[in-house]
Amino acid sequence: MDPPGQCWEDYVHTMDELVLVVEGQVEFEVDGRLHHPAIGVELLIPAGTPHSVRNVGHNTSRWLYGYRQQP
Repeated sequence: MDPPGQCWEDYVHTMDELVLVVEGQVEFEVDGRLHHPAIGVELLIPAGTPHSVRNVGHNTSRWLYGYRQQP
């Protein structure tokens, strides 16, 4: 749960990350490209890709994330 204005900046993971917005307006910056997925739309962030997440709305946002370990 992220309040309005919450930012998670400049992350890189060693495994793929899958995110899903469930509430609010969330902006994902993935390798310099902005994404604004609608509620219920998944976004894949490939392993090793720089990314940031920002609540750009006026309300609390909620988003789910999970990681896939490389074989």
